Amino acid sequence: MKFFILTSLLSVFLMAQEAVNPKVYQSIGDEIYINAVNIEKLKSIKEFINDNNKIDIYLDDVKKTKKLGYQVESGSRSNIKLDYLEQLRKHKNVNEYFLKSAQNALHSALDTSNNSLFISIVNSGLIDTKFNRKMIMDYYRVHKNEINSEGIIQIFLDEDKAKNSKKPWKKKTKKQLHEEKVARLRKNDKLDEEALEKKLSNELEVKKAKIRKDQERDLFN
Repeated sequence: MKFFILTSLLSVFLMAQEAVNPKVYQSIGDEIYINAVNIEKLKSIKEFINDNNKIDIYLDDVKKTKKLGYQVESGSRSNIKLDYLEQLRKHKNVNEYFLKSAQNALHSALDTSNNSLFISIVNSGLIDTKFNRKMIMDYYRVHKNEINSEGIIQIFLDEDKAKNSKKPWKKKTKKQLHEEKVARLRKNDKLDEEALEKKLSNELEVKKAKIRKDQERDLFN
């Protein structure tokens, strides 16, 4: 249930973001405007401290470009539509730079076991978590006692749990049924053998007790 709630909230958020973005050249603009929010998160990660100034400049430029996009869309500045497209293309290059930097940071975190950097980058929104899922979860399972499974990792855990609880029933093959039957027979044979050993042991003890009793009687007669 938690997974579906988080997914729904994320979908609503992205739809809200897209709804307020300029529709002119939307296929390029949406990625830039949505990722701008995530790129700003890098300022809180110490490994990106040297990029803080570049991030501030980029975010300011994106804000101005977005404003221009609204003007182009409304028709008031339609004469500079191509200028708007050129600005988007420049932003796309910077956007890709930060996406690549985030991916490199993820690999660095994995190589150095930097848990703080790992969790920050994984939840930054700049990583293709679907593509990197196995790598992310493999690292988490090794370090799960040191990592808070918040954000995307918890979503993956909830998703796996939901999948496992819905595994379809599978009909057993003849080979599996035969192996289970053999196992049961061997178990029964072992139980019968143990029961027989116990019976023989008890009978032996009874015989020994009778012999001792007879020997004692003969001794005193």
